[in-house]
Amino acid sequence: VPATVTLLGVDGLYSAGNGVLIGTQNGTNPQRVIRIRLAKGGLGVDGVGTLASNEHDFDDITLGAVAGDQFCFNSTAQWALFGDDGKPPDSAKIKPANVLCVARR
Repeated sequence: VPATVTLLGVDGLYSAGNGVLIGTQNGTNPQRVIRIRLAKGGLGVDGVGTLASNEHDFDDITLGAVAGDQFCFNSTAQWALFGDDGKPPDSAKIKPANVLCVARR
């Protein structure tokens, strides 16, 4: 990985074809959706670009899927609201599910 970028906090990683991966990165501040261009042979990273970052609807972004020319993902996982038992401490704080899509180019 180039020294100028980080792949820390990648929560989901998806093939977009032609040596490109799309990742949700919720372990960084700001949270973001990134496009990773693999080096020839796929054994390294040539570059990382941001597809979406610090959006109003981001609340612990997570899993997604490549759908045509878009990448659609859950923008409201809200993991911090859930206790060790998997239940939210206050269900009134849970936001409705929100799926966002960004162009994958």
